[in-house]
Amino acid sequence: MKKRRDLKQQLELARKFEQGSLSREEFAKMHGVCMNTVDLWRRRLKTAECDTMDAEFTELTVMETSNEQRHTLVELELPGVKLRIYGPRS
Repeated sequence: MKKRRDLKQQLELARKFEQGSLSREEFAKMHGVCMNTVDLWRRRLKTAECDTMDAEFTELTVMETSNEQRHTLVELELPGVKLRIYGPRS
């Protein structure tokens, strides 16, 4: 019967793989799993690392608008907010 590892063990093994020099195949054989399992652990590790990262924000200053013609370079619209980035004034 296969040994099931909990998430903590999976993440620990994924870290060991990332820090080591073994190929996926060698690492999988060493731990008695298939290479797809090693890939799954690595994906879970990346997800766990992303979940613990702090978001960084940069404060932007809103400039006063004028009547000069400008063209929109980029427009992003999300529920409740619309962000437009304009090109140089003509």
